Amino acid sequence: MSNGDDVRSLPRRYWYGEGSGEPDDIYLVLQAVRRYRDSEDGMRRRTRESMDMNETDLFALRAIVSAERTGNPLSSAELARHLEISSAATTKVVARLVAAGHIAQTEHPTDRRARLLTTLPFAHERMRSTLGGMHGMMRGLAEEFDLDERRTIARFLDGMRDILDQLPETPDDDR
Repeated sequence: MSNGDDVRSLPRRYWYGEGSGEPDDIYLVLQAVRRYRDSEDGMRRRTRESMDMNETDLFALRAIVSAERTGNPLSSAELARHLEISSAATTKVVARLVAAGHIAQTEHPTDRRARLLTTLPFAHERMRSTLGGMHGMMRGLAEEFDLDERRTIARFLDGMRDILDQLPETPDDDR
């Protein structure tokens, strides 16, 4: 810690501040978000290990699958923009996914210079076997809530996403 700060002098719950008057139910919601994020981090690690992929490759495969589902397969350049990585790094990601049998590169219908990235059946089989059970349980949990509750949950989660998306890439340094 800098500036001689002692851990014992820091607020016990730094999210809220000591004596902030936060209602216990707000604290419980934010703690539940923290527990969920911790569990999600663990799930992502286990998924990467199960599929023998690094985090960037897993994000890339997810982006390629999502784009295919909308009928707009990605080119390598579009994948690079989506992942916010260089074209050289994207070339390596694509090469690893091709070598692992997850994706293929196909000709772009209108741009001969570009190649489209498409998933292969093996990728879908691996994802289904790795994530299918979890997705089913998540759907089952969502079904336990009525429509108004699901809309409230979705509004809360979308609001949390918006907050995270607005954060600067690096915190301001006011020192």
